[in-house]
Amino acid sequence: MSDAANEKQWVALHVLTGAEEDVAYSLHALPGLTALAPMERVTLLKGGKSRAKLRPVLPGYVLLNWEPDADLWHYIRKLGGVIRFLGGWPPSVIPRDEIGVMLAMDAHCATYKPAPAIREDGRTRIVDGPLLPYGDRITSVNFRDMRAKIAIELPDGPHRATVGIELLEDKGHRQPDNGGG
Repeated sequence: MSDAANEKQWVALHVLTGAEEDVAYSLHALPGLTALAPMERVTLLKGGKSRAKLRPVLPGYVLLNWEPDADLWHYIRKLGGVIRFLGGWPPSVIPRDEIGVMLAMDAHCATYKPAPAIREDGRTRIVDGPLLPYGDRITSVNFRDMRAKIAIELPDGPHRATVGIELLEDKGHRQPDNGGG
């Protein structure tokens, strides 16, 4: 039986906003680590032209799966773009259900498609894809930009991750007719 201190754990790094991808890339170069900084492709309009850009789903954070190690902790803290480990030393462990949400967001982002959703009884819910089990975590929707905020709990408190959605009409997910006129 292994000691809990020698098992891989998910922890969070607070990083400079805009440095998420670079920090995750630097961490991937270290053996035995998995870094997660889900990036979603968004289309921006500027000067009448549209262009695709990658945007972090959870700005300012990178999740790290590692075996706690004080020397490695000191090394990572000194990487460019890293502000701090949440919880200091030893870092606070992220609960398993929160990691499930982030892994689902990472899988969703890999599709480069918005999450299919419908409106029912005044609420928006995701109806397919990796985020399906977490659709009840939607806290708000910006219908103009077609973006939904999903509740995430990290060791430093509640956060909102933002993902693209596509409202479906008919396509087998038709909203019930409540009658009336």
